[in-house]
Amino acid sequence: MRKFFVLFFVLFLHGEILQKDVASWLNNSDLVCKQFGIDTTNMPKFRAYIELNNGEILVFSSVKSMLLYFYEVGLKHNDVGIKELLVTDFKSGDVFSASSGFYVFGSRIVSAKGDDLIPFKNEFDAENFKLANSGHKILKFEQINKKLIDYLR
Repeated sequence: MRKFFVLFFVLFLHGEILQKDVASWLNNSDLVCKQFGIDTTNMPKFRAYIELNNGEILVFSSVKSMLLYFYEVGLKHNDVGIKELLVTDFKSGDVFSASSGFYVFGSRIVSAKGDDLIPFKNEFDAENFKLANSGHKILKFEQINKKLIDYLR
């Protein structure tokens, strides 16, 4: 039981630190989507980020735009390197690692550039959103590939 509380505290503290980091990024970042040139201030729950190894944060209008950039440009920038892909939980607004998320595909809710993947931290919230918004499927990050992102284009 003690290990559970320690693990919970560590995860909670990591989330708090990450949220503070995001607040400082937003104050020090251009909030225009790196892929499409769209101002992201009107739709903050769709925002996604790429954190580079040099500390620079690239802001994107959605998961789709971040992954388009990643597949088309990001993989070619080996000189700096990518530290982490981050997304915004559509329900809570918290930012978390894209690799641990659940993504609703095919819902009525669309981003500034149309059909998109709606990210959630947990599968329960993703399932509720899917049912409430006519979503087609819930995907784990490992199931998302370039073909799917091209399809959403």
